[in-house]
Amino acid sequence: YIIVLYIPIISDIFILMFMLIEKIYFVIVIFIYSYIVYTITYDSYYFIVVYATI
Repeated sequence: YIIVLYIPIISDIFILMFMLIEKIYFVIVIFIYSYIVYTITYDSYYFIVVYATI
C-alpha cells in the first residue's frame, strides 16, 4: 500500500486488481486514502474520480 500511497499514477493498476479480489475492503482503503491525501496535499481529485468509478 505504500507504493499506492506515494505513487498515485500506478495505483490505477492496483485498483483494477483489488476490485476483482477484495472490492469492499478496497473501497474503504480508497476512502481513507482520499481523506489522507486531501488533508495533506489537497490533491484528492484523482482519488475522488477513482472512488466514483467503483
